[in-house]
Amino acid sequence: MILALDFDGVIVDSVRDAFVTAYNAYVKIFPDTKLLGGKQITPEDIFEGTIFKNKIYLEYEIYRCFTNTGGQQVAAIRAIDKNLNITKEEKFVDYLNEMGDKKLKKYDDEFYLERKKIFEKDNNAWYSLTPAFEVIETLKKINKKNIYIVSSKNKEAISNTLKHNNVDFPEEKILDKYYEIDKLKKLRKIAKDLKIKEEEINFVDDMLLHIAPVRNNSKIKCHLSTWGYNNEDQRKKSKQLGINLLTQKDFIKLLEKLK
Repeated sequence: MILALDFDGVIVDSVRDAFVTAYNAYVKIFPDTKLLGGKQITPEDIFEGTIFKNKIYLEYEIYRCFTNTGGQQVAAIRAIDKNLNITKEEKFVDYLNEMGDKKLKKYDDEFYLERKKIFEKDNNAWYSLTPAFEVIETLKKINKKNIYIVSSKNKEAISNTLKHNNVDFPEEKILDKYYEIDKLKKLRKIAKDLKIKEEEINFVDDMLLHIAPVRNNSKIKCHLSTWGYNNEDQRKKSKQLGINLLTQKDFIKLLEKLK
């Protein structure tokens, strides 16, 4: 059995990281914004924590289960700033389509520059934004031979976070945003390289927009991490598609089979 795991929403809770990074990138692109007074969030703000009780952050949490790339995170802040009040995934996809690839690419570039800036300025502040889920303790102990990380995040951020949590994981088995955007292509590359059948791969992700194309176009076994970034409607749709819904306890049992 091969386990192919998403990172954000499966191994770590990065909603605060995405919010702070997206907001700070947004302020650079739209310096006239009135959100949070138009001031960037500092490491001091992060440690103080009041920012995460703010109405803007609570709104962003709703958008998080609709977003994938860094550029889409910034677009979510834009939707909040414009008071669009989007509560359905389909409507958010329409909004992204209206925005266009060129604008989203600009947002994406700024997002990753800002993430690097936050990390370099105070990496302890950044790590505090990406706490690990309970599953990290099991991940520390098991053999990583049959585990891959398949993520839309950048490899550097993933590797740094794993090392911070004392998880030894081979970087060559991290298939990140720069390796390939399409997760199904990443998973098929794993099957090809290992000379195994698709059905020997168990893919765990928290977002329906990632899992649905894999479920619909392959024999890969798909699991939705219910502790990640998905809502009730997305979980219902996942069940209808025949995607297995995992709790953290279920997932830990799956990991323990690799001991």
